[in-house]
Amino acid sequence: MKKLLIFFILSFSVVSLADQSTTNSELSKNLDSLSDTNLEGLLDKNLDGEQDVFYEYSDDNTYFELNDSNYDGKVDASCKFDSNDTLVNCKHDQDFNGLLETYIEYNLGMAVREGVDLNNNNLYEIVFHYQSGTLTEGFKYIVEKTGKKMVSKTKFQFGYPVSESLLETTLSEAEFSNLYWNRK
Repeated sequence: MKKLLIFFILSFSVVSLADQSTTNSELSKNLDSLSDTNLEGLLDKNLDGEQDVFYEYSDDNTYFELNDSNYDGKVDASCKFDSNDTLVNCKHDQDFNGLLETYIEYNLGMAVREGVDLNNNNLYEIVFHYQSGTLTEGFKYIVEKTGKKMVSKTKFQFGYPVSESLLETTLSEAEFSNLYWNRK
């Protein structure tokens, strides 16, 4: 992804420079002036001198893009890409507490399902399902102060909520997580 983005920027720069009817020597000088510091904004998003985007490459030609989106020096998002630069999955720290509690799974680069582990126990208390990358339904496991267990179900149309229901359940948190995560 990084290589592709840098290639695009360099290609765009060459096309832009060529469109200005520059001579070959001028074009060469301009290309030589392009350096990693000119591309710094791609890895240092807020230009504070600290890298905010990192890449880790695996032997199987997959790689991870790691992002520090709130510039605190900690990874807030970790996204895995396959050898064709297609997004496979992402983990996000949406509340910036240092834990990647949200997991999104993709198929052919489109979201399929998403789970949120609110209490860091490796179980999803919130699960979303997508069709063709569009949010279609969501479920939340709720335990009231009285101990009563509930499941909130929200239906979505074109990614917007259209109905919601609240049902009492006997499912444990683990049973909810497994059942609703694997729901087809």
